[in-house]
Amino acid sequence: MLPVGLINSRITLAGSRSCAINLSCRTQVVRFAHADRYAFQLQETGGDTTWKPFLTATQSGNKNAVWNMYLDLNAKQQLPLFPPTYHSLALRSIHARKSRRSNNKNVHQKDDPNYRLHFVLENMKATNYKLDIADYNHLLEFYGRNHDWTTCTAYWQQMASSATSTNVQRNLASYNIYMCAAIRCKKPERVFDILASLMASGYQPNTHIYTTLIKAYARLGQPKEADRIFQNAFSEKPSVSQPSSCSQQIALYHRSQDYNRNSHRPTTHTFNALIEAHGRQGNLQGLTYIYEKMMPVFLVQPDVNVYNSLIRWFCVHGEPETARRIFSDMEKSTVKPNHKSYSSLIHYGAIKGYQLKSTEALLEHMKEKYDLKPSASMYRVLIDAYVKAEDEEAAGRLRSEYESIKSIKSKKA
Repeated sequence: MLPVGLINSRITLAGSRSCAINLSCRTQVVRFAHADRYAFQLQETGGDTTWKPFLTATQSGNKNAVWNMYLDLNAKQQLPLFPPTYHSLALRSIHARKSRRSNNKNVHQKDDPNYRLHFVLENMKATNYKLDIADYNHLLEFYGRNHDWTTCTAYWQQMASSATSTNVQRNLASYNIYMCAAIRCKKPERVFDILASLMASGYQPNTHIYTTLIKAYARLGQPKEADRIFQNAFSEKPSVSQPSSCSQQIALYHRSQDYNRNSHRPTTHTFNALIEAHGRQGNLQGLTYIYEKMMPVFLVQPDVNVYNSLIRWFCVHGEPETARRIFSDMEKSTVKPNHKSYSSLIHYGAIKGYQLKSTEALLEHMKEKYDLKPSASMYRVLIDAYVKAEDEEAAGRLRSEYESIKSIKSKKA
């Protein structure tokens, strides 16, 4: 049986349309906000070192150091003299919290990224500084990651889809960041309206855009549409003579291509989106096909996120042996497992009561081989599993180990 909805030898591969960005009237360099952080040279003019500590903190990428220097300048009433572009550097050093605890009411106000962002924006406004494209893209990214669709859309509407004298013009990165924001804010259906606006503005999708479209279809539960996007964007009909199978044809074709030209090549992010599309629907045969057939064809090596996604979905859908085999593949590669790699295996094994001793051994494995510290939730779920299995000895042993670790941490604090 062929994988559901996936590209296979029964499908005639359609030629992909050109995705080169049409920048004939655009001189802006398209750069993603997260790749543009701190891209400047530390400069001093006229021997003035007033701003050197701030610039040094910014250059180091230490967001808390940047914030503290900014507050220090404010306390010294020097911000009115602050160069406007330095406000922009301060703004782009502030990022939404990754943890769900970001909305914790106990967080000190000045540690809250929302407070910091508003504080810098108010100071920028006081200097009559006009936000540039990098600032707007950063704000779209921030509020998207903060799941604040209303504010994100407000900044989007302040930007223009075409060049004007009063508005900053959206670039291709702006569209992709806004699409990603729609997905994060649980509005994946809005992605296609944004795509229509992108096309109307004269842009053509690139690899990032196609990957985001696949993510949108993944969230909408439409893996066949995700496959269609992948096929149209990245697959081309090979022009080689009589290899034994269609997959070999694709492999030979892509190995012969110079991907530094205008053609687009799927990335690990693209395949991760495709994995999500099929994982959400429980298409395990499709996941295997992506991992074992499609990724080698496009010469894309799995990264830790791809491995973790595969491990997670195989665990979720009751295939722990396959998940462990993929974990073993990761260890044999140059990719180092992280906490997420172990978390799926440990939580699944504990909750399902699957080979508890073997699952517990993963705690020692992550500590000894990779110097990773097991999380509290890993201990708790294993303790609960042993209690459920009526193995009080093992549960007590893990409790003692966990309490010992907590005691050491509290003494250090």
